Amino acid sequence: MLNGHHFTGGIEAGHLVQQPSFDMDNDYGFFEMDDLEEMTGTPRETMACEENDRSVVDESSQILTPSIVEQLPLDVHNWECLFSTTIDGPSFGTFMRNVRGHTRTIAVAKTEDGQIYGAYATDPWSGRGRVAARGGDTSFLFGVSQGSAKKGQMSPLAHPSSQASLGSFIPGLDMNLMSTSPTSAIDFNMANLSVSPKRAGASIDIVKSTSTTCGFKQVCQLGNKFIGMSDGEASFTVESSFTRVSTQSTSKDRKEFDIVEFEVYGLNEG
Repeated sequence: MLNGHHFTGGIEAGHLVQQPSFDMDNDYGFFEMDDLEEMTGTPRETMACEENDRSVVDESSQILTPSIVEQLPLDVHNWECLFSTTIDGPSFGTFMRNVRGHTRTIAVAKTEDGQIYGAYATDPWSGRGRVAARGGDTSFLFGVSQGSAKKGQMSPLAHPSSQASLGSFIPGLDMNLMSTSPTSAIDFNMANLSVSPKRAGASIDIVKSTSTTCGFKQVCQLGNKFIGMSDGEASFTVESSFTRVSTQSTSKDRKEFDIVEFEVYGLNEG
């Protein structure tokens, strides 16, 4: 369920890309409720009341749409919004309270130019004194290019090598006829010689960890108002009270953007 709407979809992964980033090994700041009370000055009783008073996110503010979820490599598609800067504001304390206890979450950030970057995490975003969370082979990062993007525009996390298409080497080949025909039921990815069902509205690239031992590590710092995931190569970080997002899939392609909306979804067990 996504904000009151149930939906089910098939499993479809995007292009796998992985690359270098920054090191988080020595920077894991986890906090419990007592830390939140001490650092924010808000009594725990007040926090509980505020949590119960949360309203449902309006559909117009959704980032994680059913069409996006259907394309993520997940075994379930039943999610509910836990935190949204639209209704909760840029409050890191509220974020920590709302996601507390959830082991499977999807964090998504929408940028000023309409791109969407996200991460699927398989460990809680809290837990002071524990070893850094390790997402194994199931956690991943992803980037979304909306259907309104220009023809031929690559998904935000697409590897630079996929910018070159087969059309460059076949004189006279009209790539638009291969991929954008309104009557076509499939899309051809000529850069990787693959075929996928045609989906209106979004093109998604999935980033799997290259690490065979630990996968993506999660970091959550209340003091610095920062969350992130990294495997030492690819990374996704949100900082400055949910106003900046940075991503990296190669050693030289680190990108930073201003965030216009940030949301976190949790698996709905109901």
